[in-house]
Amino acid sequence: MRPDKLLLATGVVLLLLAVACSSDAAPEPTPVPPAATLRSDGIAVLRLVSAAGVRVSLEAEVADDVEERTQGLSMRVSLPPERGMLFVIDRLGPGFWMKDTTIPLSVAFIAPCGQIVHIAHMEPLSLQIHGTPLDYRFGLEVNQGWFERKGIAIGDKVELPPELRPATCV
Repeated sequence: MRPDKLLLATGVVLLLLAVACSSDAAPEPTPVPPAATLRSDGIAVLRLVSAAGVRVSLEAEVADDVEERTQGLSMRVSLPPERGMLFVIDRLGPGFWMKDTTIPLSVAFIAPCGQIVHIAHMEPLSLQIHGTPLDYRFGLEVNQGWFERKGIAIGDKVELPPELRPATCV
């Protein structure tokens, strides 16, 4: 091919590439999964974020009515290591206890928008009430010591599914 035709052909190819790349249509955004989700089987996938930025995930059964909250984790013999129960509190009661619960548990008291305001360690079959005077809307029960093993403490954040968060929370 002659040099002038080669130059012309190269110019046409470059022009076509430039037109194809400079489309006015914005590229399709990559969908970003929500920070936390509520699955159709009633399991909440929670994300907990420490002050140091450490992120951990946890699957939690959701107890959002009186019967589920009353039953809680009682009468169970074990709880998988990365599993818990999220209690959705509609009005504040005295707190949590371990009646008929044989698994040692820890409970995080969570403010309406997700901040952990208190953590208590609960012994099996104890009738001791564990509570806090601080405002909370959720209780997250996990195997005892789970929060410490994951580096999660008071002041850290639990990212909650949008369906469970109050509308005033961002």
